[in-house]
Amino acid sequence: MSFLNRRFLASTAILGAMVLPNTAFAQLADEIIVTATKREKTLQDTPIAVTAVSDEDIKMSQIRDMRDMPLLATSLTVDQRSTSSQTVFTIRGIGTSGDNAGLEPSVGVFVDGVYRSRQAASIGDFPTVQRVEILRGPQSSIYGKNTPAGVVSIITKKPEYELGYDLEGTYGNYDSLILKGTVTGPVGNNDTAAFRLSGNINKRDGFLTNLADGRDVNTRDRWALRGQFLYEPNDNVSVRIIGDFAKIDEECCAAPFTINNPTNAAALIAIGATVLPQDPFSRNISFDGDLRTVQETAGLSMQVDIDLGKAVFTSISAVRTLDEVNDLDADFVDLNLTDIRQRRDVYSTYTQEFRLTSTGSNA
Repeated sequence: MSFLNRRFLASTAILGAMVLPNTAFAQLADEIIVTATKREKTLQDTPIAVTAVSDEDIKMSQIRDMRDMPLLATSLTVDQRSTSSQTVFTIRGIGTSGDNAGLEPSVGVFVDGVYRSRQAASIGDFPTVQRVEILRGPQSSIYGKNTPAGVVSIITKKPEYELGYDLEGTYGNYDSLILKGTVTGPVGNNDTAAFRLSGNINKRDGFLTNLADGRDVNTRDRWALRGQFLYEPNDNVSVRIIGDFAKIDEECCAAPFTINNPTNAAALIAIGATVLPQDPFSRNISFDGDLRTVQETAGLSMQVDIDLGKAVFTSISAVRTLDEVNDLDADFVDLNLTDIRQRRDVYSTYTQEFRLTSTGSNA
């Protein structure tokens, strides 16, 4: 056999080895099920530009909350402004400023089919997630108003009829501590009712030092509880009740000055303010006021699904509350030039959805 023939055979074998994993990947991709159109369909059969992120992807990529999700969904951007509550979701560069309480978001956020009217109520650590779907482009025909840029749909795991649990703990620098846990199982000795309880704690010391008082800021302190009850008396009826509560109490979000305007710096020095050298890698700030966010969010929802044969009737009833207080040193220096800006926003949301979905193969 000539050298040319041997090289050709070797190249063919290498190409064959490269093709096999791609074929296996395509077979796995066919099995991805999403509910972007409010019905279960494979990802390839869904006529919407959608990115589906599974729980395995979230764990492998160490995704902690929605601010990390752009690592797996590049069309999504999650920006955090001067406080934790001023978080802005954008899809394909389109979003709504989080500073204006009177503006509805352009990206709709749904958790288990329940609309979150404020994106700040979605920045906490992930509960027990089954998958996250990011729908790109206007979705008002299916999800209603406030979705001109797209939708972020978070689907959590349902209760299971077999007893099981999952625990996770992480410790890092700045005394960072993350604990997550969930337990699920049947209620009683029957296979018609099940429960799931989940909780998480996320704490971390501050990594910036306020030279005005010596305190460390940009801390993290948040925790959440979530309970579910599933009742399925027969194959045609399903009732799922979910209750959740989450709290954030953090000193956030200070940032060192990266550019000092010479005129402004000279004026501040003249009146006795501390002007730190401009340095994007500095860990020092100098404020005389508080930088604090306290947020409490809670909700209760009930979803009822009834299989009518040729269609499925779905009812989703929900009530949600959000109470957040933000303290901000509006002058950003260690002099009392302006008062501490405190803002409190309280939201109460009641939603009701009735849906009739056909079950035909051509639906």
